[in-house]
Amino acid sequence: MLRAGADVVAAGVGVHGRFDLQAAEEVCTGAGIARKDVLELVAGLVDKSVLIRTKNATVARYWMLEAIRQYGEQRLASSGRQRA
Repeated sequence: MLRAGADVVAAGVGVHGRFDLQAAEEVCTGAGIARKDVLELVAGLVDKSVLIRTKNATVARYWMLEAIRQYGEQRLASSGRQRA
């Protein structure tokens, strides 16, 4: 079970493939989620293996498995927040 807000983050970032924290903040801020809370929500999704984290020398990047990404895209569409 995802904590409150994590489902919105998963749905929002799910359509983007690979992304960094800044992209997650831009997509997920609003709808009751403050920018300062996005990191904690993303970290929780990593802990639950919804997101996978990789890090190079300068930045951490995140991605999700295709089946989970498709689910996130469906959730985003059903919420009325279609991606641009």
